[in-house]
Amino acid sequence: MFHASDVDELYDLATDPHELTNLAAAPAHADRLRLSAWMADHQDPLRPLFRHLCRLDG
Repeated sequence: MFHASDVDELYDLATDPHELTNLAAAPAHADRLRLSAWMADHQDPLRPLFRHLCRLDG
């Protein structure tokens, strides 16, 4: 889950159905959090807004 103004979240629902362990900061999962690149690859029309919100977050 991406949060423009908060911490990103990534959970393995198969092993952690109660979402107790946030994997977003784990280097092994960095490729899963490359939302901006995915948006560009798929010509997502919301990418400019996404990038703007990321810059606002600092």
